[in-house]
Amino acid sequence: MTDDAELDQLSDHIIIAGNDQLTAPIIANLQSDCSILVISDTDTPQSFTESDVLELHGSRTSNETFERSRLDTARAVVIATEDDAKDIMTAITVRKQDDDIWVVAVATNNENIEKFRFVGANTIISPALVGGELLAESARTQQDTATEVVQHLQKEQEDNRNH
Repeated sequence: MTDDAELDQLSDHIIIAGNDQLTAPIIANLQSDCSILVISDTDTPQSFTESDVLELHGSRTSNETFERSRLDTARAVVIATEDDAKDIMTAITVRKQDDDIWVVAVATNNENIEKFRFVGANTIISPALVGGELLAESARTQQDTATEVVQHLQKEQEDNRNH
């Protein structure tokens, strides 16, 4: 658990609102670039092994939780769980407090992509659509397209760090 003194020091951090199977890969991809705060609304707070990952236990649809998370100084909010309804409510909560924060969301159900857009998410990723595109491209080209895409993204990330 993170105390208020640690939270008060946060600036230019990324808030991950929710904690499930996508959280660990998101952390792995972000941890070398910035501070990370995970808002966990599970009954049992997670113990992240990454030393620079902070955790705030609270409702991700609560204004108070986002005030404590230092939303006003954050770089972005990632909303990525398998509960689209709660994720949409989270996006509404974030937008109500900050019109300018960059919001990235996962739409588990493709029918919810427009709902995320309507409530102000800047980027909406559909694992089903992205996965379908990669599978089709791999079948079409008979190449390991998914690995190529990941390697390309990792190279771009490394290039950005070096500049």
